[in-house]
Order: sequence, then C-alpha cells, then structure tokens
Amino acid sequence: MKEILLIVWLISNFRRQLLLIYWWQVKEYRFDRFLVFLKTKEGQNKTDVAWLLAKSLLLLSFVIFKPIQYFYVIILLGETIRFFYESFSHQLRKPKITLRSLSFLLISFLFTVTIIFLQWKKFNLNILLLSDILSYLILLVPLFLTNFFLRIVLQSKQHKAISVLRQYQPITIAITGSYGKSSTKHLLFELLNNFAPTVKTPASYNTILGITRTIDNLNPQTKYFLCEMGAYKKGEINTLCQIVKPDFAVITGICPQHLALFGNMDNLIKAKYEIGQNLKPGGTLFVNSSLPSTDPIISMAKHDKINVVTYALNQNGSQRADFLASITKQNKNSTTLRINTPRGLIEFVTNLTNPTELENLTGALAIALSLKITKENLKKTVTQLTKIDSGIKIKRLSPNINIIDDSYNSNPIGFEAALNTQLNNREFKVVVTDGIQELGKEAFSIHKNLGERLRPTDLILTTSPSLIKPFQAGLSKGEKKLRLIKQDIKIGELKRLIKTPAVILIEGRLPLQLSNTIYKLI
Repeated sequence: MKEILLIVWLISNFRRQLLLIYWWQVKEYRFDRFLVFLKTKEGQNKTDVAWLLAKSLLLLSFVIFKPIQYFYVIILLGETIRFFYESFSHQLRKPKITLRSLSFLLISFLFTVTIIFLQWKKFNLNILLLSDILSYLILLVPLFLTNFFLRIVLQSKQHKAISVLRQYQPITIAITGSYGKSSTKHLLFELLNNFAPTVKTPASYNTILGITRTIDNLNPQTKYFLCEMGAYKKGEINTLCQIVKPDFAVITGICPQHLALFGNMDNLIKAKYEIGQNLKPGGTLFVNSSLPSTDPIISMAKHDKINVVTYALNQNGSQRADFLASITKQNKNSTTLRINTPRGLIEFVTNLTNPTELENLTGALAIALSLKITKENLKKTVTQLTKIDSGIKIKRLSPNINIIDDSYNSNPIGFEAALNTQLNNREFKVVVTDGIQELGKEAFSIHKNLGERLRPTDLILTTSPSLIKPFQAGLSKGEKKLRLIKQDIKIGELKRLIKTPAVILIEGRLPLQLSNTIYKLI
C-alpha cells in the first residue's frame, strides 16, 4: 500500500510541478507578475490554488480528527487521474525546455527524490501531505537562485554591451510603447537596412538579456541599431537606457496595459516617457499622436525642451502631426499613402493594407525621412514589405471559414483594431477571447467598453468566467450572444455554435487545446 501511495504522490507532484513551472515561464519568472496572476480567479484556477488550500485544511484537521487524512488519498487519486486525462487529451501544461526551466525541474526533482527516499524508509501520511503543500513553494528556491546568478551574468553582459556600443558607435534608435513596438521596429529595419547595415533586437526581445545578446551581433559596419524596450513598472526603461543611450527614441502609442503592475495610467505614461528623458544631447523623440493618450508625453517633452516630432495616420480628419499620413487609395493588395511632412507632401504606394500596420509604417517613414534616407529609396522599399508574426494574420481555413488571428498579444487598441478588421466582413462574426490580462482594478471597465464594441458580433466565446459580467454589461440588454465554453470543447459542439460562412477572430492568448480545435474547423 505504501508503494502505491508513493507512486500516486509522485505522479500528482510531477503534474503540479510541470504546471507551476509553465506559469512561471509564461510570467517571465517575475515574482510580481506571478503574484498578480495568483490574485485573479483565473490564476487561482489555473495553478490549482484551491487544492493547496484544501490540503492545508486537511493537514490542520488531522490534529482533531485523524481518520480525515484518508480524504488526502482520494485527492491524490483524483490528481493522478487528471494527469493521465490531460496527457491523453493534450491539455497537460508543460514549460518550454530552456536552461532556466531545466534548473526549476532539477530542484523539483531533487525535492521529490528526497521525499520519496525518506518516506520509503519510514512512511507517514501526514509528512507526505506536508511535503505536498511545500511542493507549491519549493519553486521559489530555483527562482531566487537563478535570479541571483542571472544578476551576476547580466552585470558582465551589460559592461560588455556598453563597451561594444562605445566602440562601434551606431546610431541607436530605442522603441517603446503599449502597442506597435515590434511592428514599428520591423518596418523601420526594412527601410534602413536597404540603405545601410542595420541590426535590430529580434522578435519581441525587449529585456536586458535580449538587448545585450543582440548587441553581440554589432560590427564595425553597423550604422543603425534598433532597440525595443519593454517595461512593467517605472524605472525599468531607465535601467535599459543605462546600457543603450539612444540617439533617437520612439513611443508608438499609449493604452491601458499591465496596470496591475504599473498601478495606474499616470505611472505607465511616466515609465514610457523615461525613454525620452534618456536621449543623448540633441536627440529626438518621435511620438505617435494618432490618439490623445500620448498628449501628456508630448506636453512633458516640450516642457523639458526635448526635441519632439509627432506622427499620425489621419483616419477621422481631426489628427495633427509633423508627419501626417492619409490613405488616398486602397484595394485588397495595396495602399496609396500620402504623408504631409515638414519637407512637403510625399506619396508612397505600399503592399500593406491594415490600418494598424499603416500607422506603424507612418512612424517608421517619419524616422527614416528624418535620418535623410532618400524618398526614392523608401518608395521602392515600401512596395514589398514583409509581414511579421506579431501582427494580425488573416487565414482562410475553408471556403466558408476565415480566421483573423490576433493571438500574439492583446491590448485595448489592438483588440479594437482587430474588431474593425472583422467588421468589414458580412459573414457570421465570431470572437473567441479570454480578455486582456494584468489590468488590475481597471479590468471591469475596460472589458465593459470592449463589450460595447462587441455589439455587432454575432457570437462571443470565452473560457474565462470573469469576463461574463463586464462583457454582458457592455452588450445590449437581453442579448444572448456571449457563451462560456470549456477549453476542451468538442469540435462538433463548436460547429453547432458557429454558423457558416463565418469569420472568426482569435483575440489574445487562448488555451492551446481550444486554439487547435478552432483551426480544425473546415
């Protein structure tokens, strides 16, 4: 009996460690992000916090009523059955294998082996339960150890990166914002790299580690270095700018994002503005002024006598900017973009058609023109720009089903842009989303506003119970288009819900199994 219980405990513990390491990895091994996640109902459900509380209560109850300990055996059996079910149904959460995740797995393995060894010699169900509870906390050990060693490694990498930048002295352009960072960086790279050797931080690398790794790729021929910078709280961009002192800086837009970490919009704006405060003497700050949310940044820059240049895509006729773009002609394959610049009107024909991409292209062109890249060179480049993975992707699954995939990231501006893309279609409109994460106290009001924007949608599917109330508050009274579904919904049930022809918007990250099921619709 002892052997069977230990095997069951081992399987249960293995599943939990994989689950917790997966979520630590998703939250970038940041204690603040993981803690914010645990404060939400979704976070508690997805990390099995309810089981931790149940086991803690069981341990306390053992003192009063010993036979209750056998309920723990039932819990272990249930968790073991769940492990096999999740494994066979491809729902088991597993971290990507990296050096850091391996260190977490190693510490977890050592802890597990120690408990099995001690319990094999002298079995005690109470001690086994206590070990089970401690297994939820044991991952704090590799977290703090890897943070300690990473800090040492990063100090060395920072010194080397600063030395490389001083040696090669490329023109450095730092890019931040609540949205559009990676897209703007990618477009600017294409514009500049056709003119002179350019290096950019890959994908969405915007931390100290990603930036210092990229700086290793610089060489004496590198003329431009494009550096994306991310932040979850005030001071983090300041830290990045101690390594990369920008000649030019770009703020691609401001919207509510990660407010549970920033605290409020004022802190978010101040955090993004740090990129302008760290410009080299005589540097220029480019700001997307398409929305009024960047007005405080423009005001602060002017107050601090920073050279600020604004750009915008004029979609409603009311925008004002130093570089103001307007769409004069468009079809499904190309757009004619007329930009009013300080040097006069310039017309570009590009293969981009999405308004969000065109807004980011306006920013990239504003910077390139300010760097004296010839308009002839730019006109040739913009006709054949490559798409990037971080943007909205439109895919045709079958003659009756189109997918608008905006799962790379989610924020209020991006959510609305994706809805506008869907709105242009006459088919049955479906939105599948688990909402925007880390919004803190603003989560209800922001999702309520999004609920209002969802009114033209025919069907809204979510696996998140916390979205039901805010979305329903934003939708018209009596509407029954909002459905709470399970992540393991069967494809047959999904087909019954979705009328064809349909256009399905996937907004933000979804459980992998649900995403796979959607892509199996034909």
